[in-house]
Amino acid sequence: MQTEKTINRAKKIDESLEIIAKIEEVIEVPLAESRRELQVAGQYVMSDSMFVEQIVQAMTEAAGFAIETGHDDLASDAIQNVTDLETLVSDDE
Repeated sequence: MQTEKTINRAKKIDESLEIIAKIEEVIEVPLAESRRELQVAGQYVMSDSMFVEQIVQAMTEAAGFAIETGHDDLASDAIQNVTDLETLVSDDE
């Protein structure tokens, strides 16, 4: 069960990174802080609260940049990722 939890959380980090990369591509600005938050999340895959906190911070920053530049669709993807994360964490319990 722990291995499955770790794999699912690694997938969530990968999904988050894909969203950040899409936003970076369209706004032409590197989101270094969002990427850093994902890196930290990877160190806390076994700690529910720290893992969630880092992913949420990364996605909310990315969503903010997307909204600021008029890319509401990408902001929506980032926020949906957080919603999906809540489901993933509750399923892990």
